[in-house]
Amino acid sequence: MQFEEALHLVGEFGVFQWLLIVYLVVFVAPMRVIPLFAHIFTLLEPPHWCRQPELEDLFNLTREEARDLGVPREPDGKWSKCTMYDFNLTELGSWTSLPSTDNLPVVPCRSGWHYDHSVIYPTIVSEMDWVCGQTWKAYLANSLFFGAMSIGVIGIGAISDKQV
Repeated sequence: MQFEEALHLVGEFGVFQWLLIVYLVVFVAPMRVIPLFAHIFTLLEPPHWCRQPELEDLFNLTREEARDLGVPREPDGKWSKCTMYDFNLTELGSWTSLPSTDNLPVVPCRSGWHYDHSVIYPTIVSEMDWVCGQTWKAYLANSLFFGAMSIGVIGIGAISDKQV
């Protein structure tokens, strides 16, 4: 029996087939792609800068004021994401005004980061501090996800080919 003969026996393309296509396109297909695109939203890196609790506490500064004083600018004018000025903490208490940062050495962040969540919502990158030297962890999580998905596709394909 040929395909055309079988199709003629069961009936032509009708209302049920149209409803099935609409159901698959509107409800099923979007749910299938959500896991594929979820990593884009969960692995975003929000704007961030070094956290400096010494400056914030000693001079009663806000996060932004401490950033303005304690974080250097990159050549393009943006705040550095991974470095800060190295203040001499023994002298901080004796200062009567905020120091000049012209001759201060620049060091990597020591006390974590502040994240600007007004631009981007909290993500796993900001929750786990996967920034600066730890960015490889986000790439590893993404690679593991797609590697496991590839193994799953092969496994499910092999299982579905088995005769029951």
